[in-house]
Amino acid sequence: LCLILMCMSGVMLAADEHAQAAAHADRGLEFARDGNLPMAESELRLAVEMHPRDAQFLSSFGTVLAMEGKLQESTTVLAKSLEINPSDLTVRRYLAANLWQLHRYDAAKRHLDLILKQKPGDPATRLLRGMVAENTEDYSTAVRMLASVPEQVRQQPQSIVALARSYYHLGQKQNARKTLDQLSTHP
Repeated sequence: LCLILMCMSGVMLAADEHAQAAAHADRGLEFARDGNLPMAESELRLAVEMHPRDAQFLSSFGTVLAMEGKLQESTTVLAKSLEINPSDLTVRRYLAANLWQLHRYDAAKRHLDLILKQKPGDPATRLLRGMVAENTEDYSTAVRMLASVPEQVRQQPQSIVALARSYYHLGQKQNARKTLDQLSTHP
């Protein structure tokens, strides 16, 4: 009877601790929605400290860190989340975006290629894969990826320039000029 009571109290204590961690995570997400990233980071950090193996807490925390520009720490946190839940393609894409911004192109490419095997038409992944390809001077892949998501490319001047530069490197000057013309109408 004592053993059963000890086990039950341990389960109840663990459930209570998870509920507290979830409350911190919820507050952190609310702060993030309100644009208060330092408080969001603080609350999500508490949630992760209480439950370091919760992939959702980790991914939310890593996302807020990336929004704050803390890419190195964000990358570490997102990688931990992905170890726990390797099938989370959104976290994988966020991790790849961090790696791209940190100029770790080979690692970013590996993650993006894994996503594209499962979701070949994913626009955000195709855009990012095109940007990685352009940075690594793989211009044919850059053109193939970026040209396949024109709406996403038009939204970001950096992507427009990457596509135009790739066209130029492939000797497609007319396409490059047309692409650069999009910059004149960009807000």
